[in-house]
Amino acid sequence: MRPEDWRKGMENEAASVEDAGWASDIRRTLRRARVTSLLSQGLLSLTAALALAACWLAVLVLISRAAWHIDTNPLGTWSLVNPVRFDLLFLGLLTGTGLALGWLRVRLWLGTVILTLTPLWIWVLSVLVRSEGVWHEPDGTLTNSPSYDFATYAFTTGSLIFSLGCLVVGLLSITAGTRLRHRKITP
Repeated sequence: MRPEDWRKGMENEAASVEDAGWASDIRRTLRRARVTSLLSQGLLSLTAALALAACWLAVLVLISRAAWHIDTNPLGTWSLVNPVRFDLLFLGLLTGTGLALGWLRVRLWLGTVILTLTPLWIWVLSVLVRSEGVWHEPDGTLTNSPSYDFATYAFTTGSLIFSLGCLVVGLLSITAGTRLRHRKITP
Protein backbone atom coordinates (compact mmCIF):
# COMPACT_ATOMS: atom_id res chain seq x y z
CA MET A 1 0.00 0.00 0.00
CA ARG A 2 1.36 3.39 -0.98
CA PRO A 3 1.34 6.27 1.55
CA GLU A 4 -1.19 8.17 -0.59
CA ASP A 5 -3.58 5.20 -0.49
CA TRP A 6 -3.24 4.93 3.29
CA ARG A 7 -3.94 8.65 3.74
CA LYS A 8 -7.00 8.50 1.49
CA GLY A 9 -8.29 5.47 3.40
CA MET A 10 -7.81 7.18 6.76
CA GLU A 11 -9.57 10.34 5.50
CA ASN A 12 -12.51 8.23 4.32
CA GLU A 13 -12.54 6.41 7.65
CA ALA A 14 -12.55 9.69 9.60
CA ALA A 15 -15.37 11.04 7.43
CA SER A 16 -17.54 7.95 7.88
CA VAL A 17 -17.08 7.26 11.62
CA GLU A 18 -19.52 8.66 14.18
CA ASP A 19 -16.91 9.27 16.91
CA ALA A 20 -16.04 12.97 16.49
CA GLY A 21 -13.04 12.87 18.86
CA TRP A 22 -11.43 9.97 17.02
CA ALA A 23 -12.09 11.60 13.64
CA SER A 24 -10.47 14.89 14.72
CA ASP A 25 -7.44 12.98 16.07
CA ILE A 26 -7.04 11.21 12.72
CA ARG A 27 -7.34 14.48 10.78
CA ARG A 28 -4.76 16.14 13.04
CA THR A 29 -2.41 13.16 12.61
CA LEU A 30 -2.81 13.33 8.83
CA ARG A 31 -2.01 17.07 8.79
CA ARG A 32 1.06 16.48 10.94
CA ALA A 33 2.16 13.62 8.67
CA ARG A 34 1.89 15.91 5.60
CA VAL A 35 4.00 18.62 7.24
CA THR A 36 6.57 16.11 8.47
CA SER A 37 6.73 14.53 5.02
CA LEU A 38 7.21 17.91 3.37
CA LEU A 39 9.97 18.88 5.81
CA SER A 40 11.83 15.58 5.43
CA GLN A 41 11.58 15.74 1.63
CA GLY A 42 12.79 19.34 1.65
CA LEU A 43 15.72 18.47 3.89
CA LEU A 44 16.62 15.49 1.70
CA SER A 45 16.48 17.65 -1.46
CA LEU A 46 18.51 20.42 0.18
CA THR A 47 21.16 17.94 1.32
CA ALA A 48 21.43 16.52 -2.19
CA ALA A 49 21.67 20.00 -3.74
CA LEU A 50 24.33 21.09 -1.22
CA ALA A 51 26.34 17.94 -2.00
CA LEU A 52 26.15 18.79 -5.71
CA ALA A 53 27.21 22.38 -5.01
CA ALA A 54 30.12 21.18 -2.87
CA CYS A 55 31.29 18.87 -5.67
CA TRP A 56 31.04 21.70 -8.21
CA LEU A 57 32.91 24.15 -6.00
CA ALA A 58 35.62 21.62 -5.09
CA VAL A 59 36.28 20.90 -8.76
CA LEU A 60 36.33 24.65 -9.47
CA VAL A 61 39.02 25.10 -6.80
CA LEU A 62 41.05 22.18 -8.16
CA ILE A 63 40.85 23.52 -11.72
CA SER A 64 41.85 27.02 -10.57
CA ARG A 65 44.81 25.72 -8.60
CA ALA A 66 46.03 23.72 -11.60
CA ALA A 67 45.48 26.66 -13.96
CA TRP A 68 47.46 29.01 -11.71
CA HIS A 69 50.31 26.47 -11.42
CA ILE A 70 49.96 26.13 -7.65
CA ASP A 71 49.81 22.37 -7.86
CA THR A 72 49.30 19.71 -10.49
CA ASN A 73 46.37 17.78 -9.12
CA PRO A 74 45.09 15.17 -11.59
CA LEU A 75 41.45 16.31 -11.61
CA GLY A 76 42.30 19.96 -12.18
CA THR A 77 44.76 19.16 -14.94
CA TRP A 78 42.32 16.77 -16.62
CA SER A 79 39.50 19.34 -16.45
CA LEU A 80 41.70 22.01 -18.03
CA VAL A 81 42.35 19.71 -20.97
CA ASN A 82 38.75 18.41 -21.18
CA PRO A 83 36.33 21.20 -20.13
CA VAL A 84 33.34 19.75 -21.97
CA ARG A 85 33.72 16.43 -20.20
CA PHE A 86 33.56 18.18 -16.83
CA ASP A 87 30.23 19.71 -17.83
CA LEU A 88 28.97 16.29 -18.90
CA LEU A 89 30.20 14.81 -15.62
CA PHE A 90 28.25 17.42 -13.66
CA LEU A 91 25.20 16.84 -15.88
CA GLY A 92 25.42 13.15 -15.01
CA LEU A 93 25.66 13.94 -11.29
CA LEU A 94 22.66 16.27 -11.54
CA THR A 95 20.64 13.67 -13.45
CA GLY A 96 21.55 10.93 -10.97
CA THR A 97 20.57 13.17 -8.06
CA GLY A 98 17.20 13.92 -9.69
CA LEU A 99 16.59 10.21 -10.35
CA ALA A 100 17.41 9.39 -6.72
CA LEU A 101 15.08 12.12 -5.44
CA GLY A 102 12.29 10.85 -7.68
CA TRP A 103 12.91 7.28 -6.54
CA LEU A 104 12.67 8.45 -2.92
CA ARG A 105 9.26 10.03 -3.68
CA VAL A 106 10.28 13.65 -3.22
CA ARG A 107 7.54 15.94 -4.48
CA LEU A 108 8.29 17.07 -8.01
CA TRP A 109 7.87 20.79 -7.36
CA LEU A 110 9.97 20.72 -4.19
CA GLY A 111 12.90 18.82 -5.67
CA THR A 112 12.85 20.89 -8.85
CA VAL A 113 12.85 24.21 -6.97
CA ILE A 114 15.74 23.17 -4.73
CA LEU A 115 17.80 21.82 -7.66
CA THR A 116 17.06 24.99 -9.65
CA LEU A 117 18.70 26.99 -6.87
CA THR A 118 22.01 25.11 -7.30
CA PRO A 119 23.88 28.31 -8.30
CA LEU A 120 22.65 29.90 -5.07
CA TRP A 121 23.93 26.95 -3.02
CA ILE A 122 27.30 27.17 -4.82
CA TRP A 123 27.49 30.88 -3.96
CA VAL A 124 26.57 30.23 -0.29
CA LEU A 125 29.29 27.60 -0.02
CA SER A 126 31.81 29.88 -1.73
CA VAL A 127 31.06 32.59 0.84
CA LEU A 128 31.52 30.14 3.71
CA VAL A 129 34.69 28.47 2.39
CA ARG A 130 38.01 30.11 1.64
CA SER A 131 40.75 28.42 -0.38
CA GLU A 132 43.75 30.70 -0.75
CA GLY A 133 46.83 30.42 -2.87
CA VAL A 134 49.65 32.56 -4.23
CA TRP A 135 50.17 32.44 -7.97
CA HIS A 136 53.42 30.92 -9.20
CA GLU A 137 54.90 31.66 -12.58
CA PRO A 138 55.14 28.59 -14.83
CA ASP A 139 58.91 28.55 -14.22
CA GLY A 140 58.32 28.15 -10.45
CA THR A 141 59.05 31.68 -9.23
CA LEU A 142 56.70 33.61 -6.99
CA THR A 143 55.12 36.86 -8.15
CA ASN A 144 54.40 40.01 -6.21
CA SER A 145 50.67 39.49 -6.49
CA PRO A 146 48.65 38.93 -3.32
CA SER A 147 47.02 35.66 -2.49
CA TYR A 148 43.81 34.80 -4.27
CA ASP A 149 40.66 33.09 -2.98
CA PHE A 150 39.88 30.22 -5.36
CA ALA A 151 36.51 29.38 -3.80
CA THR A 152 34.59 32.23 -5.43
CA TYR A 153 31.42 32.16 -7.45
CA ALA A 154 29.75 35.27 -8.86
CA PHE A 155 26.22 35.60 -10.15
CA THR A 156 26.25 36.42 -13.86
CA THR A 157 24.08 35.72 -16.87
CA GLY A 158 25.79 32.36 -17.00
CA SER A 159 24.40 31.61 -13.53
CA LEU A 160 20.86 32.17 -14.81
CA ILE A 161 21.48 29.85 -17.75
CA PHE A 162 23.00 27.31 -15.35
CA SER A 163 19.92 27.63 -13.12
CA LEU A 164 17.60 27.14 -16.10
CA GLY A 165 19.54 24.02 -17.08
CA CYS A 166 19.22 22.71 -13.51
CA LEU A 167 15.48 23.37 -13.71
CA VAL A 168 15.03 21.37 -16.91
CA VAL A 169 17.31 18.49 -15.90
CA GLY A 170 15.85 18.38 -12.37
CA LEU A 171 12.28 18.33 -13.65
CA LEU A 172 12.96 15.58 -16.19
CA SER A 173 15.11 13.42 -13.92
CA ILE A 174 12.81 13.61 -10.89
CA THR A 175 9.87 12.71 -13.13
CA ALA A 176 11.85 9.79 -14.56
CA GLY A 177 12.82 8.62 -11.06
CA THR A 178 9.19 8.71 -9.96
CA ARG A 179 8.13 6.73 -13.05
CA LEU A 180 10.87 4.17 -12.43
CA ARG A 181 9.64 3.73 -8.87
CA HIS A 182 6.09 2.99 -10.02
CA ARG A 183 7.08 0.70 -12.89
CA LYS A 184 6.36 -2.94 -12.18
CA ILE A 185 9.06 -5.32 -13.32
CA THR A 186 7.58 -8.51 -14.73
CA PRO A 187 9.65 -11.57 -15.61
